[in-house]
Amino acid sequence: MLFLLPLLPALAALGHDAYIYTQVEGESDPFRFVALGWIVVTYLPEAHQAALSWLRADAPLWALEGYATVLAQPAALVGLALSGFFWAVGLLIWAVSTSMSAFARRRWRAAAAHKPMTVAQILGREAQEIKYKHH
Repeated sequence: MLFLLPLLPALAALGHDAYIYTQVEGESDPFRFVALGWIVVTYLPEAHQAALSWLRADAPLWALEGYATVLAQPAALVGLALSGFFWAVGLLIWAVSTSMSAFARRRWRAAAAHKPMTVAQILGREAQEIKYKHH
């Protein structure tokens, strides 16, 4: 069920769109997806102004244009894009960890097939018997 967690932003945006359609607009208007920018400006105006002031002061022009492009997209679509990104990252992490664990298992099997060596043999010396003194 954890793989469904990235879908929460898209489902929240879709739920917000359905709420706006049923409560605010009316059934005579067609269903529309709300732009992410409208949600940000309406519900997070301080964060939006802080982001704009930072982008205008310190960021290159392409970053400001990219911010505006993302805010112009439907929020549900942005949520689905984020879900896809997180699923791709999770799949990549899973693939790398699976291949690394398979590599470790092959190394362990190869090492277990050989006769175990003592520390002295590894260091290139013959093993010497240790004699203890009895009092």
